[in-house]
Amino acid sequence: MEYRKIQKIGGSSYSITLPKEWIQRNNLREGSTVFIEITEFNDLLVKARREVESIENEYVIDYREGYGFDYLLRKIISIYLSGVNRIIIRSSSIFSDEVRRAVEKSKELLIGIEVIEESTNEIILQDLSKIEELPMQKMISRLLFMGESMVRDAGKSIMENDNLLARDVIGRDLQIDRIYHLIAKQFYLALKFPDILSHIDLDILKAFNIRTIAKNVERICDHAEKIASLVIEENGLIMEEDIKEKINELFSETVQIFSNASRAYMKVDEYLANSTISRVNRMCDDITEWMKEIRIKNTYYIFRIAEDLTRIARYSSDICETTINEITMRGKFI
Repeated sequence: MEYRKIQKIGGSSYSITLPKEWIQRNNLREGSTVFIEITEFNDLLVKARREVESIENEYVIDYREGYGFDYLLRKIISIYLSGVNRIIIRSSSIFSDEVRRAVEKSKELLIGIEVIEESTNEIILQDLSKIEELPMQKMISRLLFMGESMVRDAGKSIMENDNLLARDVIGRDLQIDRIYHLIAKQFYLALKFPDILSHIDLDILKAFNIRTIAKNVERICDHAEKIASLVIEENGLIMEEDIKEKINELFSETVQIFSNASRAYMKVDEYLANSTISRVNRMCDDITEWMKEIRIKNTYYIFRIAEDLTRIARYSSDICETTINEITMRGKFI
């Protein structure tokens, strides 16, 4: 850490000198523009101006026989999440079908990924997404809306034994994963290049909370997908009327809880966030007591539904806690 003395210029301005090494590393010169930001912790940040388009980097995967589909897919996803915008896959021999399947699957899972060059032993993937066109705050709104719809339709598919709707819910989980991966990538980019946040009108606290909530929504939708899968696995669920009525009641409560958690975050409503957490606790206690009492056939899939609904409610509670934490942090330091 370096210390610099403040110099007074004129009647009302103050200045400090900037380290020469920092100037050189950021290719700055006399007349260059820098960003100055006063943080919520009352620190002063001086950041070099960097255009989003100028951030170019690449990662080379030296593919070896035996890596397999799963390894390569996980590797591509992890590189994408790290903010690298060009991925080069090379091999000393002709690519196997597993390599091409992993590449095609990565294009399904990752927004912006496209093949721009291809040969028998080299594939170049480029991330064509632009952070200004798909900012985090816009994507989290879409994710919350899609998640609520997915949970609601998962319940409807169970109640109506609707195989087609169940398959539609399962298919939507892929789009949820795509948006989550995009948000996660943008957050890691913001950690590496903090000045990116100025392009999308965010600070690091907001970016962190968006990424946290996105993960909660992604997990919620995983459980909605599991619920819908039951309709297909069991080829229709047969439930006694009182059990069906209770499950329907729990679905309605779960959808309302998730909806309230989403609204609390989007509207910055601390009261709604707190009341929703209390509602989650009551619902989860209700499910626990109900599961102790019921004595029916096919308890297995009833237990699975109850467990998934409990998890959805708990993740909704986590969204509310993130909302409360952000409100408290900003109230304390602003």
